[in-house]
Amino acid sequence: MIDAPFLTLYPEAMPSKKTKAGLGRSKKGSKQPAPETESQDDNLSQALAIAIAAINATKEIVPISLAKGILGTVANILTIAQSVIKNKSDSQMIFDRCENIREILESATKEATEDDLRGYLGHALTQLNKMLAPIRHYVRDSLQAPNSTCLQEIRTFYYRTVDSCSEEHDQYVDIINSDHLNIEQVVAFNLANIPDDAEKTYDACGRFLWCLEKHLPRPTTLTPAISNIIENSSTWALKANCLSALAMLYYTLSQLVEASQAFQAAEVLYLTAGDPESMGDCLITRADLLRCQGRFIQSQNLLENFQHSDSWESLSETTKARAWVFLDTARMYTFTASADELFVKSTEDCVWGLDSKIWHWRAKFHYGGDAVQVNTRLEDLYLQCTSIGDVFDRRDVLEGLAEIAFCEGRLSDAMNNLQTVIGIFEGQHSEDVLWYTVRKAVVASKQGSCDLARELIQKGSEPFQFFSLRNARVFVHRSYGSACIELTAGECNIAESYFTATIEACDMQGNLVLKAFSIRGLGEIAFARSNFVLATQRFKETQTLCAEMGVPPQHLYSCFLLDTLPDKFKGWSLFLEGLSPFANDTT
Repeated sequence: MIDAPFLTLYPEAMPSKKTKAGLGRSKKGSKQPAPETESQDDNLSQALAIAIAAINATKEIVPISLAKGILGTVANILTIAQSVIKNKSDSQMIFDRCENIREILESATKEATEDDLRGYLGHALTQLNKMLAPIRHYVRDSLQAPNSTCLQEIRTFYYRTVDSCSEEHDQYVDIINSDHLNIEQVVAFNLANIPDDAEKTYDACGRFLWCLEKHLPRPTTLTPAISNIIENSSTWALKANCLSALAMLYYTLSQLVEASQAFQAAEVLYLTAGDPESMGDCLITRADLLRCQGRFIQSQNLLENFQHSDSWESLSETTKARAWVFLDTARMYTFTASADELFVKSTEDCVWGLDSKIWHWRAKFHYGGDAVQVNTRLEDLYLQCTSIGDVFDRRDVLEGLAEIAFCEGRLSDAMNNLQTVIGIFEGQHSEDVLWYTVRKAVVASKQGSCDLARELIQKGSEPFQFFSLRNARVFVHRSYGSACIELTAGECNIAESYFTATIEACDMQGNLVLKAFSIRGLGEIAFARSNFVLATQRFKETQTLCAEMGVPPQHLYSCFLLDTLPDKFKGWSLFLEGLSPFANDTT
């Protein structure tokens, strides 16, 4: 058992039996009544003193440096709390949490041995951080003039936490999840009152935004503080780093307009700071944001202008290759180049080469290439992906194979390929799991299994409600998929509701592609009801969106083969061909 030297300091806190070390009471979970003659302040003072002493004593016996840091910070916060208590309710809140601290430390240490202390203490520290957050808020709000002296250790601890946080879920992520509001306030205060080590504050800001994006995506209050960073030669790059991190958070939250604005502001600062490489990364990502919205012409123009700029020759070959990949993606959708030209200038790059080869052959199929040849090539590339590619290369190949199988009527093969994608991402990328579950459900409906399709979407959505709510792209994708399933099932009224909801979401996000698909869907429903006037109106709206995207109307689905509507709905085709009942109505 672990010895607990602090027990001898406070005999009244000792357990009735000395067989186990740790903080205890005569009955587990019971509170010691305070003498009636003692004031509440005395009770609280004693509770704080016991909690602080217990924490400091525990800190001395743990061998884990992170644990020592957490415990030390907790003790410091309670020490500050002693001087800022304002009223009875505040006192009771802190008193209750002091009791909680004792309970947590008791639970962590009474059963622990030297060998398993790390496991017991890790769980206890997670509880401790979650429980302590209200006190940290109270301390922060109660100080008349927060300053770097009294909050220095908290600040140091938080900065170390965000710097150590990784994509894996670990003890640092637990601290981010429990203390994110406090960390945000500390960063905001330091951005407004720059300390001597200003660079650490700017770095902590960027890292904290990265932590939010990866582990707790939510809107941030740091945007004004970042915008107000004074721009000079020493802050250009640092402010740009904060802006690019902010842009990625916006992107994850589907706030694409705000993301684009933040990237554009970062580009200017990076270029001013003499960093064309980082500027190029931001610009290319901004071009991809335009692609995500279906603004293919704008994306193409942005990247073509970039290639003719003075900065182009200063870029690394890998950054140039990335620019070519995103440019050719836009050109693929707009059919402004032949399939033989697409994705060939980046095929030799060590990073983007395999991805380029995959998309070259997928473009071939989208442009009407031989299915057997493309299928064979993609299968060969899949073998390469398993040895040298990443999960996203495998995803792109499997989706391409699923498209071919779908178009050839091999629906079971298409579903198997999509299920393989789902299996790749399970436990890693929840958003992709839901995305391809929707894809699989749509294919299932084409097999006639509409009940199974609905069940797949329902069950696939249950674990990912958080993602659906925070990420409008996933919501729109799921809504459109559900509309397609109901249309296939002949439930036009339900499909109409889903199409309408999708359009409304697209308007909020600026998503032109799924808006065009959904308006076309409403046109098909009107056509099926013999309301040819309304059908004509819907199809003209779709045609207008095609022009805005830069997509030839006859190729609306050529690069989105899994998003097509059932073949029995032919209103759009008849409209484009000017056939009855749409004669003379396509202009």
